Amino acid sequence: QPIDYINMKNWVINHKGITSAIVGSKNIAQLHDNLNSVGWKMDKEDYELLSREGSQISKMFDYAYSMFGMKYDEIKVDAMIDASL
Repeated sequence: QPIDYINMKNWVINHKGITSAIVGSKNIAQLHDNLNSVGWKMDKEDYELLSREGSQISKMFDYAYSMFGMKYDEIKVDAMIDASL
């Protein structure tokens, strides 16, 4: 069963290291979807599924680079987030 966008948005909000999420709404239905994605916590199984699938996608990107394309003291961003929690 596919995970819908509301669950995806909820996963982003509840993902370790995320402090905010930028969402956009072009119409009332999208606004309702965005509002329905917060204020609750998804099932552990769904969270783990999205985390597992997301980790496969994130391997395509090198998070050791900042948004300016420079090394950030040779430390992976994920390690920095873990250390700050």
